[in-house]
Amino acid sequence: MEYNINFVDGLRFELINDGFPDSDRKYDISFVEIGTNRVIYKDQIGNNMWCATKSRIFHCYIILQYRGRTVKQISVPKEMKGKRILINFDSTSLGDNLAWMPYCELFQKQFDCETLVCTHRNEFFEGNYPTLTFVPPKMTIPDLFGIVSIGWYWDYYKESTNPVTIPLQETAARALCVPFEELVPRINFTAKPRPIEQKYVCISVKSTSGCKEWDYWQELVDMLIADGYAVTEISKQEDDSYKGFKQSSLKGITKLDAYDLASVQNAIHHSEFMIGLSSGLSWLAWAMKKNVVMIANFSEEWHEFKTNCIRITNKNVCHGCWNDPRFKINSSDWSWCPINEHTSKAFECHKAISAKDVYEQIKRELF
Repeated sequence: MEYNINFVDGLRFELINDGFPDSDRKYDISFVEIGTNRVIYKDQIGNNMWCATKSRIFHCYIILQYRGRTVKQISVPKEMKGKRILINFDSTSLGDNLAWMPYCELFQKQFDCETLVCTHRNEFFEGNYPTLTFVPPKMTIPDLFGIVSIGWYWDYYKESTNPVTIPLQETAARALCVPFEELVPRINFTAKPRPIEQKYVCISVKSTSGCKEWDYWQELVDMLIADGYAVTEISKQEDDSYKGFKQSSLKGITKLDAYDLASVQNAIHHSEFMIGLSSGLSWLAWAMKKNVVMIANFSEEWHEFKTNCIRITNKNVCHGCWNDPRFKINSSDWSWCPINEHTSKAFECHKAISAKDVYEQIKRELF
C-alpha cells in the first residue's frame, strides 16, 4: 500500500495506491489516539483520495478497514523517525517559554526525528540543546512532516485536556506526547560584577493580570531593610506606573543601572533570593536555580514549579480560580475575578496575605 502522511496543518492521510490493480475499493479510515483509544476522525477513502482533520493531535494510529476487517494500521509516531518536525511555541510569555523548553528535548529523543524549535526566547536556549535546531518565528521551513504547536487554545481540536487542570509545564509534555515530570530549563547566562555590594534581595512586583497582584510590597521592603538586606526591584522600568501601582512609591529600593534581561539575570544571580508573583521573572529566577518566594494564591500550588520554591498562600479565603475548570480565563480583562468581581471580596486571595505572613515564612524556610 502506497500512502502519504503529514500533520503540518492537522493530521492528513493520502491513499495513493492500495496495491490492487484497477481497484475501486473504499476503506473505512479512522484516526485513533494512542493511549486513550479516542477516535478523533472517521471517514471513507479510496485510491487517489485524501482526508484530514483539524485536530493537532498527532499521537495516533491510522486504521484502514475493508468490510469490517483491518487491512492496515499505521503508527504516526513511527512514521516520524528521521522526518523534519517543527515545534512552535504559541506564546510570547517569558514564563511559558522557559516552562515548556525542556520537553522539546524529550520529544526529539523519544521520536528520533529532526526537531526544529521556534520559541520567542531562542537567545536563552541556543547552545544548550545540541539535538535541537532553533528557528525564528514566521520563518518558512521546507519539507516539514509535521508541526506541533504548544499553547492554551481552549480548543478540543488542538488539546485533549483543559489546560487549567494541569501544571503549566505539563501543557508542553501533553502536546508533545512525552512523559511529564518537573524539569528546569537550561539557559544561557554570563555573570558580570555584582550590581549591589551588600547582600540584597530581588523583588518583582509586576504581573499580567489583576488577580496576580499583591499590595503590601512597601511593608515587606521595610522588613527586609530592617533585617540588613538591600532590596532591588527587577521589573521593567520604562513606565513609572503599572496598572495603578507606582513603583516610585516604594521607598528604600536600590535601583539597578539597567533593566535589560541580561542585567536582570545578573541581579538575580548575585541576590540572596527572589520574591515575586506568578510571573516570567519568577520562572527566570527558578531557571537560574535561585530560591524563589512566590506570592500566589490565585492558582493552585501544583500549577507553577515546586522545587526551590517557597509558596505563600492562604487557603482560608477564596483561592485557586485560575485552575478551576468552571471558568475560562479572560486575559484581556485586568479585573477578572470570576467569583467575587465587583464585590468587596474581589481579589481577596491576595488581600488576605499580609507582609508579615510573607516575611515570617521566609524566616522559617530561608534564614
